[in-house]
Amino acid sequence: MMLNFILPDFRKSLLTWYSKHKRNLPWRHTSNPYKIWLSEIMLQQTTVEVVIPYYNRFLKTLPSLEDVAKVSEAELLKLWAGLGYYNRIRNFQKAARLVIAEQAGEIPKTKTQLMELPGLGSYTAAAIASIAFGEPVAVVDGNVMRVVTRLKAYGGDIGEASTKQFVQEVANQLLDQKNPGDFNQAMMELGATVCTPKNPSCFICPVLSHCKVGHLGTSENYPIKKTKTRYVDQWLACLILTKDSKFLLRKRKLGEVLGNQWEFPLLEVEQEVAKDFSLLKKELQKTGLRNIKVKENLPLLKHSIMNRRMKVYPYLVHSKSKTLFQGEGKMVSKAQLINYPLTSVTRKIIDIIKMYY
Repeated sequence: MMLNFILPDFRKSLLTWYSKHKRNLPWRHTSNPYKIWLSEIMLQQTTVEVVIPYYNRFLKTLPSLEDVAKVSEAELLKLWAGLGYYNRIRNFQKAARLVIAEQAGEIPKTKTQLMELPGLGSYTAAAIASIAFGEPVAVVDGNVMRVVTRLKAYGGDIGEASTKQFVQEVANQLLDQKNPGDFNQAMMELGATVCTPKNPSCFICPVLSHCKVGHLGTSENYPIKKTKTRYVDQWLACLILTKDSKFLLRKRKLGEVLGNQWEFPLLEVEQEVAKDFSLLKKELQKTGLRNIKVKENLPLLKHSIMNRRMKVYPYLVHSKSKTLFQGEGKMVSKAQLINYPLTSVTRKIIDIIKMYY
C-alpha cells in the first residue's frame, strides 16, 4: 500500500506537535510498566478526565503489581467502583497473579507475550509494549481509526474487519520505528484533541498538509459508520428497604452481570409496572413477597450500560422480610455504604437519598 505523502515529514510534524502540546497526564511521567499497564486498562471505554483521579487513588492504595495480586477482590472492586466494565479489573488481577507466580513478577516485554495474559487484546498489548518497552508495534484504537480514515479518505464501514485491517496496515507504515511509544501516543492524542469526532480542528492540525479531507471541510464524514447501535430499553423497580436507619444491600451472584457487587435490590418489570407501585406490589405478591409498604417515591434515574438504556424507579419501602431477593443480603448503615463495592446505579441512588435525607 502506497501512502500519499513523505513519511519522515509526517512523523517529524506529528512528534514535534506532540512534544509541545501533549496533555499533562500522570501516566506520561513514568516508564514503570505496571503503571502504564494500569492506565491502559482504565482508559478502555473510559474518558481521560474520569480516569485520572481513579488512577492516582489506585496507585496510592496498590503501588505495585504484587499488591494487585495479593489484594482481595472485594477491595479491588471497591477501588474500581464507578469505572464500570468490571471484567477489566478482574482480568487485570488474574494477569497480575500469573506474572507474579510464573514470571517472577517481570511483565512481558513484547506484544505477542502480553497478549497471552488475561484481558490483553491487540490494542492494549501494543500500547504497553511500545510505550513501556519501546517495541516498534503500531497501536490502533478509535482515535487512530478516525485519524487514518480521514488521512486516506477511506470509504469503508468502520465496523467491517476489512477497514480495521486497512487502518492497521497504514498505522504500521506510519509508525516511527525509533520512537514507537511517543509516536503511538501522538496519534492517539491527535485523535483525542484535534481530529475529534465532531467539529475537528483541522486548521491547527500538524499533519493537515498530508490529509486528503482536511482542506475540503469533509472530515466529519469519516470514518463511515453504516451500522447503528441497537439499544435495548429496560424498566427497573429499585426497592430501598430501610429499617432502624439501615438499608438492605443485595450482593449480586458471581456469574451475573456485575457479579459480586452490592446493590439495592432491582426488579426488571414492564414500564407501567415499574412506575406505579400499586401495580408493582401486585407483581411482588406473585413471588410471595407481601407486607411491603412504600414510604416514598424517589426521582426517576436514567442509566446506560453498553447497549442497555435503563430507567430505574427507586422506592423507599418498609417490609418485615429481609430476604426480598435470592442471594446474600445485609442491613447496612448509611455511613457504611461506601465501604462496599457498589454498582453504579446504587451509587447514583445513594446520591439521590443524600439530597433528601
